[in-house]
Amino acid sequence: MELRSKVVQGFLAAAVGMGLLVGASDSQATNYRYLCTSVQGACDYTGPNAPVLRADVCYNAASGVSTLKGSGACTGGETPYYVEHGEVIDPMNSQVASYVALNDACDQGYCSAGSSNGVEEALCCDGDGNCTQHVGGTCTGEIVFCADWTGTECSDGSN
Repeated sequence: MELRSKVVQGFLAAAVGMGLLVGASDSQATNYRYLCTSVQGACDYTGPNAPVLRADVCYNAASGVSTLKGSGACTGGETPYYVEHGEVIDPMNSQVASYVALNDACDQGYCSAGSSNGVEEALCCDGDGNCTQHVGGTCTGEIVFCADWTGTECSDGSN
């Protein structure tokens, strides 16, 4: 009986997964606006290796939740958008975490030699190489991803 239950659970998980894949449109030529530049705070900053989603989502501004759009229209209170980087974080509800994939700070020349402390941070760096924590709003330079922010500089983790 336990084996039968596990087989049924596996079948249901596969069916849900297939439904999400079939329901999510391949939106490379989408007609929807890009969520991460249209709604401030709807997407999290992350490094250059962010998972690629390329899907249309329904975004609920009141709750801040995005779900895969599928083939139907978004429901009341939701607006359709396109997401390039993200991942399904709740397959049962098709909930999506959306990301902004940033260039690596060290690859852009903004890191100094130092030990790794493991604090990830989005930085705003100016043309002179001065970087500060980016907490939203305008950045007059380049927004980059630092895997090892010390609070005053981005470390390359070499020590």
